[in-house]
Parts: sequence; C-alpha cells; structure tokens
Amino acid sequence: MGTNNGTDDFIRRLQNLTGRTDLGVDLESLKLSEQDTSIEDLTSTAATMGSDENSVNEEEWDSNYSVDICFGLHSLTIEELEANGLQGRTSKLNKARQMASEEPDVVYTSSAITKMERVTWADTGLKQMDLSPEGDVFCPWHLVRAYPDAFVGKANGERCAPYFTLEALHQNRVWDFYYIHNPKNPKLNPVLFVPTFQFKHLLDVINNKLSTLLSIPHGFVSKKFELQFGTGGTPRPRFLELFPPLHPDDNPKKLGPGPQAMFESIMAVATKRVGSKADRSQKNMKKRQTNRKAWGQSVKRMQRYLGLREAITGTSRQPSAAVPTLDLTVPLAAKPDRGVLFVAIDVEAWEHNQGIITEIGLAILDANKLVGVAPGAVASNWFPLIEARHIRVRENSWAVNKTHIRGCPDQFEFGQSDFVPLAQVSRLLASIIDEATVTRADGVKQAQDVVLVFHETSSDVKYLKTVGYDIYNNANLLEIVDTKHMKQSALRSDHATKLESILFQLGLPYGNLHNAGNDAVYTLRAMVGLAVERRVQGLEKLTSKKEEEETHVPFAEWAAGEGWTSGGEETDGGLPERPVPEVDPNAWARGYQ
Repeated sequence: MGTNNGTDDFIRRLQNLTGRTDLGVDLESLKLSEQDTSIEDLTSTAATMGSDENSVNEEEWDSNYSVDICFGLHSLTIEELEANGLQGRTSKLNKARQMASEEPDVVYTSSAITKMERVTWADTGLKQMDLSPEGDVFCPWHLVRAYPDAFVGKANGERCAPYFTLEALHQNRVWDFYYIHNPKNPKLNPVLFVPTFQFKHLLDVINNKLSTLLSIPHGFVSKKFELQFGTGGTPRPRFLELFPPLHPDDNPKKLGPGPQAMFESIMAVATKRVGSKADRSQKNMKKRQTNRKAWGQSVKRMQRYLGLREAITGTSRQPSAAVPTLDLTVPLAAKPDRGVLFVAIDVEAWEHNQGIITEIGLAILDANKLVGVAPGAVASNWFPLIEARHIRVRENSWAVNKTHIRGCPDQFEFGQSDFVPLAQVSRLLASIIDEATVTRADGVKQAQDVVLVFHETSSDVKYLKTVGYDIYNNANLLEIVDTKHMKQSALRSDHATKLESILFQLGLPYGNLHNAGNDAVYTLRAMVGLAVERRVQGLEKLTSKKEEEETHVPFAEWAAGEGWTSGGEETDGGLPERPVPEVDPNAWARGYQ
C-alpha cells in the first residue's frame, strides 16, 4: 500500500518557501490514493497514452502535462536557495520544479519525461501520396533542423543543439512526414513538412529536460512554423513514405492567378533556408555597408544635379588634378547635370487612423533655373526659386492632429492652401510630377527627369498609395533621395535625425512643422543645404588630403570597411538606378492570415 508521507513533505516545504498556506492549487489532488503504490506508478499510468493504438494525437496532447507539478511560482531568491540547501543552483528554475528535483520519491524528470519523449501518435490512416486532412498545420522540416542555431540564444542554443541532430531527432521519436513539390522547381526533391504539434511536443520534452522555455517565435516568424495549405483549392501536403513524383492534381498551373500566387508565396517561405546567426549578422552587415555607400553616392549625384559638382560618369572627362574651388557668392561654373526637376513631398495622415490622409505638401525646384544664380550661404539664394503647393483633402479636412503631434493645417507659410476632393488628388499629383516637361534649345518639349525628395521615404510613399498615387508608375522618375540618409551619411551614423534637427544644424529657419506644405519646403531646403555643406567640407578635406592621409589612415580604413566612403571626393556618385518598390518581407503573412 502506498504512502503520502513524501507528498505531505513536498507540500509542507512549498508552503514554508512561499509563506502561503494557499498555493492556488488543489493540494489534495497531489496526494496518492490508497490504491496507488508510488509516484512511479502514477507517471507510468499517465504515459500509457502513447503505448497503444489509441495514442496521443494533436487534440489529446496537452503541453501542461509536461509541467503539471509546476505552479507558476516565482524563482527562488539566493536567500531561499541557501536556506533550503540549494545553494549553487543559480539558474532561475520554477520553485515547484526545483523542489520536485530535490524530492527523492518524485522521479518525474527521469521516468515520466522519458515516457513523454517516447510518445507515439495515432495512426494517420493515410497511405503513400494521400492528401493531408484539411486544416492541418505544418512546419517545414528544415526549420526544425535549424531551430537551435537560428531561433535560440547562444547559451540555450548550445545546450539544446544535441537534441536537434538527425540521430537525436529520430531516437525514441516518431515523425509523420509529409511533402509537397515546390512549384518553382517541381523536378527537384519535394519540400518536407511535419505536423506543427509534433514539433511543439519536441520543445516540451527539451524544456522539461533542460528547464528552458523554448517555443515557436512570436510575430510574423511564427507563421513560418504554422503553415496551412488548401486555400482556394491549392495543393495540400501529401503523406510520405518515399519521395514520389509530382501528383497530377498538385500542378499549380491548374490554379487561377490568385490561388497560384498565394500558393507560391507560402512555398517560398517554406523553402527559404535559415542561416545561422553568424550568417545573418554577416548578411546584415553587408546590407548596411551597401546602404551607407549608396547614401554617399546619392549625395554626390544631388550635387551634380545642382551644379555643385561636375559629372564624370558617361563623359570623356577625367578627374582634374587640380583641386576644384567653390565660391558660393558667385554663380556656379558647372551647369546642373541633366536639368532635373526636384519635387519634395510630405504627407500628413490622421493620427487615429493612418488611412485618412489629410494633407499633401509639394515643393518644386527646377534645376535649370539655378543657372546664373549665386547659391549664397547654405544655398539660401536658391530658396526663392522653390514653388510650394499645399493640398488639403476636402473630405478629411475635419481631421486635425492634436494628441501625439500638433497639427497646423491652416498655417501654410508659402501661399494659399488648396482644398481638393479625394477623387481628384491622384490626378493632380500626376499632372505636377508625371507630366513634367522641359523645353530644349530647339524649342521642342521633352519629358523632364524627376528627383523625388523625402524625409522618411517609406511612410510618405505608403500614404501616397492610399490616395491612389504610386510614385513608381512615373516614367520620368530618375531617383529618390532621402534627407534622413543624407544626414546619416554626413554623420556616419545609422541613427536617424529628425528634419527639425537637420534644419537647426544647418542654421535654416523653420516654423509650423507638421503642416505638409511647410514640411515639403523645409525638406527640399534641407536637401539643398546638406548637398552644399557636404561639397564644401569635401573640398576642404581634398585640399588637405596629404595631411589627412598621414594622420587619419586608420580612420579612413575603418570608414571604407564600414561602407561610409563612396569612392573619394574626386568621384561623382556614378549612374543613378531607377527606384523600385521595397519588398515587404512580411506581406505573405498578412495575406495568409
């Protein structure tokens, strides 16, 4: 006949540790009945779920089973550890789990967990190539293999890695494998999947063995571990025994464009290999270096378009041996390259609903008008040549920001505001930007290259799409420049600077920010001011180049390695690349929800 002395002892020690008589659980349920002989028998009974043909399936398995003796108490303090003879155990284990590990009569972690690890799953009843049931959730097998290295911190990653070797994954464990062919490469081996609940069970086992809290990552990444197929009649994974050929019903060409695109996006996620943290870190560093160099080259092209720097790319010119001079008090010697039209854009949305666009500001500067005009300090003599427009969306003019920012839509400083119906906003923008023309010397009009100027490009581009205007549909678009990136390049910093701070540092006056018309003008002024400032600083460095090389070589080498150099002051920034829409890496997940 069994005894409850060990369990009574266990409960009493928990009460002493917590200072509570009520632990929030039914303590009587923890005691063994007279018919039970031992904790071993109890756990043996619990584990028999996986020993016959009625074994655990996804609905029956409850991960709480693996921690049903843990009461969610806080971790032990150092004093509690020392008072109970547990000093040296510095890891933050749950109190109940710690006490269980010290309780000689409780063998949960050695027996019950072993049996939990050997749990089997109910027979699927499927034969080779049978379709998986509708609604089943799958995890790509390559994510299972990559989990400890790609999704776990360094310390726990090293601890749990042995459980993810091929040998360990198949030891005392049954996986139900499914497959589906990648529509991009149907002749290659298919993609392997396992039910997500089986992967979660593996994490439960490891958590109980190592006292960790491994789980499927949160956010959009979680979708990679929880893929569902079959929407819109798209193929579902098929049960696997061997790798069979593509099933004729799974040919994605039979689908309509919508379902086919959805299926291909899911499969793209399922087949994307996950690199190690070191690989991703290296990849991110290369991306940062590429971006930094691009920012510097963009600044040089802006200088060319303004006439501050001569173009070398695409011409027979060679960099001059003599150091160029720049006198801002007289008209520039160089003509603006390409005769572009600068258009700065700022968009204001209602703070309580970003889909409600309230204002659009435009600031326009035709570079051809700069010829013969001395820039002046920070190019302030050019500012009167800027034309400004302030568009207020008539239907949304009631929405004024007051909570998070102070909106001032009625304080446009550069002219009169235009109240335009929402349905006409897109056409108005196209007439200003897309239909820009310039008259050649022979009197013939031709399309004019447009350079769009933003501060924080992505948000404004998104807002413009909300009113039906897509900047990437503009055939005249030469390139996009962001004053945020121009300042980052100047500071050699990845931290963004607010427009207000840039204006202040350039010594440019400003007021009534968060009026879209005002912000567009100030953004364009900031772009011109930064281009002038960088050119002046670059020529000063070029003048003292020999001295700088002798005293700053280590820094120069660091700057080049980090991507902060763009070829030297003698270069001109190269050819522009036509902008393309940024790819949203999470778009597939939103469409999948």
